[in-house]
Amino acid sequence: MEKERVIEYAAIAAALVILAVGIISATSMPGAAKPYTQGQFQQAMDSQLPDKCQTPPGYTDAKWREHMGHHPELYQECL
Repeated sequence: MEKERVIEYAAIAAALVILAVGIISATSMPGAAKPYTQGQFQQAMDSQLPDKCQTPPGYTDAKWREHMGHHPELYQECL
């Protein structure tokens, strides 16, 4: 009977630890998106190429067209 009680308490403790780890990891995601400040947004906009339809460095033409397709409101004249 004593051994069964210890096993029950161990199972409850393990469940609480798993629950706590799940809650902590869900609320403190290191890669979670953080909103940009207006200054950071403006800096990103200013760093764009003068011709927004031109393929920037690091993209192939196909990948850039695919990217523009995800933002039709920004690249309407390019598509």
